[in-house]
This record gives sequence, structure tokens and C-alpha cells, in this order.
Amino acid sequence: MYARWLGLVLLVIGCSPMQPQPNPRGRELFEQEFTMATGLGPFFNRRSCANCHMPPGVGPGDETERHAAFVEVPCRPVLGGPVLQDSSLAGPGVPAPAGAVVAIRTSPDLFGNGIMDLVTDTEIVARNDLWRRFTGGRPHVLPNGRLGKFGRKAQVASLREFTADAFEVEQGIEVPEELSEQDSDAVAAFIAAQELRPQGDVKKNILGGLIFAAIGCAGCHAPEWGYTDLVLHDIGTGQADICLLDAKPGEFRTEPLLGLRFATQFLHDGRAQSIEQAVLLHGGGYATRTRLAFQALPQELRKLVLEFLRNL
Repeated sequence: MYARWLGLVLLVIGCSPMQPQPNPRGRELFEQEFTMATGLGPFFNRRSCANCHMPPGVGPGDETERHAAFVEVPCRPVLGGPVLQDSSLAGPGVPAPAGAVVAIRTSPDLFGNGIMDLVTDTEIVARNDLWRRFTGGRPHVLPNGRLGKFGRKAQVASLREFTADAFEVEQGIEVPEELSEQDSDAVAAFIAAQELRPQGDVKKNILGGLIFAAIGCAGCHAPEWGYTDLVLHDIGTGQADICLLDAKPGEFRTEPLLGLRFATQFLHDGRAQSIEQAVLLHGGGYATRTRLAFQALPQELRKLVLEFLRNL
């Protein structure tokens, strides 16, 4: 409990728990436009990490991509992998297999990934045990017994693995065949070191953050971990799409909120066009109760919460 409130105060007053380190090689590779000669393809979505994760460094983009799966748990594999690349060296991208459900995913914000990577499985379980009765969340246990933390379905355990997977599924670049493990690690380190401080009026941020916690939002969006609890929550059939490993169609990992001020579309599929609309589309279990608590706030208090979120 103490850590949650301390994390909230540190983040809203602009103190980061991480100290970024210069990583010129990681930045170079993050911004590099890959070609066939440097490993691109045969299928890909974009030629560079920075094509989807726009400035300032690793902020969100306005890109969307297609993911697909057969809706069974555990999921049956999809030809070409869960990401259906929209381009190839020969022209057209990967078509959706017959019978598969296709999901839309927005480019995720990468701020806070370094914080999330430091959270241990033991800490995730302990926090979830404390909150599970209220939030209904559950850790995503992967086939190897580790807990997933990264990806919209918490399907990857570490930032290092997530970065290597992104090179393969987004650009067709395999590690270590076309990209060395050292280079892949350099990109992961570059992402982990990105620091982001809240902006705006400190006093208003603290007030908005305290209201955010008081109405229950911090139960899932834990400030000390980048405003996520790193576990799956069932958000209802209205936003359900695909399964992934043991994550059911309606289950999603709590989205980290650091960098929210740079976002132009919200929720995993971009259906919300504003932060307030995203809040009002929260549904299923605990999310419904927090949404109703937000709607019940007097207008001035609601504005403080939204201003706090816009400043993250």
C-alpha cells in the first residue's frame, strides 16, 4: 500500500524511478530503415521501429495492425504467426486464414517498459493476491511457467524477448540470424532507458491523481509500475476479440498509462478518440464499478482526473 501511494506521488511530481543511460547503438537500430539486404522480410509491417513508435523517441504512433487467432484456449496457431503483416517484399501482405478472428491493435506506447521489466513474478503475484478480490485480475502464466508482462495479452515475459519478437513479427528480422543478440539487447536497453516525467501543474496533478486512486482506478493502473498491474482482466464481450496462449478473448493486460499525453487513439483497438471516451468504454467487473464512480464525480473533480491523465 505504501509503495502504491509513494509511486503515485513520485510520478505526478516528476521524479522517475529510473535513470536513463545513453545508448547510441540502441537508438540507431530503433530508427534504422531496414532493407532486404539487412534482413527485412519476406513479410513485414514497417521498415523501422520508429515508423510505428513515433517521436519523442518511443512514443505512440497512429498505426494499426492486424492480429489473428482461432478462438480457442490455448489458441491454435495461425499461419504466419499471430501478427498478419500488411506488406511483403513481393507486394501484398499476409491474408487472414479462413475461420480465424482478426483483431485490430494500435501501436503501443513504450514509455514505462523499463519499469515493468524490473517487476518480478513474485511481486506480480503478491499484488494480485491483495487486489484480486476487488479487481478480478489474474497473472498470465506462460507455458514455461513464467508470468507474461508485455503485449496486450501479457504474452511475453521480458522486454528483451518482446523486443526480439517485435523485430521478427513486425519486420521479419530474426534474432540472431539477421540481427545479433547484442544489437537486439541494445534496442531493449534503449527502450528501457526512456524517461518520461509528467507535465503540467504539480498541485493539480496530485489532486487529480488522488481522485484517480480514490475512485478505484489505481487498483489496476498501479502508479508504481507505470500505471499497470501487469495482469489480465476480463473486460467483457463488447471488446473481446482473440485469444493468445492462455488469455481468453475478453482478457487484456491492464494498459500502462505513462505517455498518455502523446496518444491520439485509445484502447487496444483505437476505438476511443479521447481519454474520457476510453474511460467511459471501460466495462466488465471492476472496470464497470470504477467507470460508474468516475461518472458520479462532480464535473470539476472529473476534469481534475482527466487533466492528470492528459499530463502523464
